[in-house]
Amino acid sequence: MRKRLSILIAAILVVALALFVRHARAEAEFTKTISYVHWVTKSLEQRYKDIGEYPESLTVLVTEDNLDLQILDFLHHSSEVIYRKPPENAAPSFDMLEARQGKRAILVTKEFERRVIR
Repeated sequence: MRKRLSILIAAILVVALALFVRHARAEAEFTKTISYVHWVTKSLEQRYKDIGEYPESLTVLVTEDNLDLQILDFLHHSSEVIYRKPPENAAPSFDMLEARQGKRAILVTKEFERRVIR
């Protein structure tokens, strides 16, 4: 009886540890996504300050504005990324960039403000 209880407790601990590790990895990946969205946002903002317009796509930031391709590659592989060039008459709160991982997301407005939804 005591041996079975010890095995049961060990199994519960292993499952709890596995769940904790999985959660920690997901949090670390989301934190990295937040950081990379920050770099993309800064690149978008600098382009807008320099040229006065938003790019047609995020790949323009790599080809013309020296954004590291690895940043976009990571974002596209780790999350669902949607970029919409804001129309000229779009409200300041228009979400032009969205990086979504499950129920969590990072949204970037036309005014380069970021919101994190957890």
